Amino acid sequence: MKLGNPYDVYSELEASITGSAHRFPAVQAKNKLEVFFAAQTGKLKAGATPKPLVIFVDELDCLMTPNQTVLHDLFDWPVRHRGLAIIGVSNTIDLPA
Repeated sequence: MKLGNPYDVYSELEASITGSAHRFPAVQAKNKLEVFFAAQTGKLKAGATPKPLVIFVDELDCLMTPNQTVLHDLFDWPVRHRGLAIIGVSNTIDLPA
């Protein structure tokens, strides 16, 4: 998939994960993803193990923005939502710390 800008990743992820045929604008897609991940975590009974969801992101360096919001969001989601894992690959070694 080719992204016009880094923020388009939210729209692509939302459509892929939820199966939506409609591509929402980036901000709306990001909010829908947050709700989806929270709902998946919220459905769990005490002590239950969540169904794993692994998101593989290639060319991670293409998601760099001036304040790194896209990368921060991607790698913050698994911290807040059990069962979610992000695997990122970059061919560039100058990613921010």
